[in-house]
Amino acid sequence: LKAKSFARKAVTLDPNNAWYSVFYAEILSKDADFGQAAEIYKNLVAKYPSNEKYYFEWAYMFVRANKPSEAIKVYNQLESKIGVDERITRRKYSLYLAQGKTKKAENELIQLTKAFPYEVEYLQLLAEFYNQNDKENKAKGVFKEILKLDKNDPVANLALAETFKAGNDEGRYLNSIKEVFKNPEVNIDLKIQELIPYIGKMGEYKNKNNIRNQLFDLGETLTIIHPNEAKAFSVYGDLLYHADENERALEVYKSTLERDNSVFVVWEQVFYLLKDMNRGDELYKMTEDAMDIFPNQAIVFYMNAVASSLKKKHKNAIDGLEQSLMMAGRDKSLKVQIYSQLGIQYDYLKDSKKSNEAFDMALSINPRDVATLNSYSYALCERGTDLEKARQMSSNANQLVTNNGEYQRTYGFILFKLEDYKAAERWFKKALDNGEKENPVTLERYGDTLYKLNKVNKAVEYWQKAQSKGSQSSILNKKITDRKLYEQ
Repeated sequence: LKAKSFARKAVTLDPNNAWYSVFYAEILSKDADFGQAAEIYKNLVAKYPSNEKYYFEWAYMFVRANKPSEAIKVYNQLESKIGVDERITRRKYSLYLAQGKTKKAENELIQLTKAFPYEVEYLQLLAEFYNQNDKENKAKGVFKEILKLDKNDPVANLALAETFKAGNDEGRYLNSIKEVFKNPEVNIDLKIQELIPYIGKMGEYKNKNNIRNQLFDLGETLTIIHPNEAKAFSVYGDLLYHADENERALEVYKSTLERDNSVFVVWEQVFYLLKDMNRGDELYKMTEDAMDIFPNQAIVFYMNAVASSLKKKHKNAIDGLEQSLMMAGRDKSLKVQIYSQLGIQYDYLKDSKKSNEAFDMALSINPRDVATLNSYSYALCERGTDLEKARQMSSNANQLVTNNGEYQRTYGFILFKLEDYKAAERWFKKALDNGEKENPVTLERYGDTLYKLNKVNKAVEYWQKAQSKGSQSSILNKKITDRKLYEQ
């Protein structure tokens, strides 16, 4: 209060001292007396009409006082003196939008683009306004004007390409953004943003090779144009991974790690790929390397144990799983994976009691974990014990995740053991239709089921298919030669 009183006296004693007036206005503003502060700046403008700063402060006080129309009048007054100016236009534009006066806001931007017809930034601002207000055709026209000034402008090219996407013409859309991807001046994040929505959809393009190949081409272009950017390789790897191009994805992910080995999610992708590809030695080495970089990541030790399992070193796998379990902390999802894997390892070692205990622990954390339900039911079926419990768990897994060939194969195997051969035949057929046609185990067991249904010729046909796919069954040759099922 004293400062306000002294400042007012100073202005009264020396009204021509601009600094005193500005200081007084600042105090009034801090005291939320914006109307009086505006009056101070009005007087300053009258005395110093060439000082632009006073106009802006005057208008700002009106804004703070919630008098946008008065603020716009001040901006118009300044504009009449200095001409169209981006600073003024942007402020008026914002004030008009805040009042819901979109037409006047639009006119401000149009006026700015006319005053500076070669400024791409202002045209982009106008185009963005049109897009935000559902005026796509007007926005399209502005983007075309931008391309006349700069044919490589990425924002305009991508925006015009969106019309193909809106029309569900993905092929033309992807083709239209190719030149943007080839331009090294375009920010890599802008390019990545275009690819990210497609990563999760790669599985949908299995029968659309042209779309898949265009996306692969864009991903590869990204790595060529930005060869030192790890994220370029990471995104390309994700496209390949989700398209089940595992070999190519693995190589690209490795290229990512060569450029930046600090991104743990890429290491994880490599781990899971190597696991799915049954490359135990390589997985073991990669996890050993990762331990030095991420000594506190339990998943590294878990995958190291999985590698030991793939190398048939099941006791080592159990040791590694126990260690990863101690590190898992509150990560319930990882604990489920660890206990489930312990169940598998103990089953390999014929320790049914500990195997069941581990599987039960996993299901006590998450009763709906499909991988555990499948592994547990398969283990019981292999042992020939608790087949009804196995059937129920496998049924649950197939209800939770449909059209999974591996889970359907397990259910078919359980039905075979329960001597429900007709049902087993149906489920093995489903498994073969869902990715199991290359699996010799599935082919052989389907043959076994057909034999039980007195379809001997068909049974032999599938036994032969199993043999051609590399079946390791010790008595498969005898089945084929004798055209007879021998129980294993």
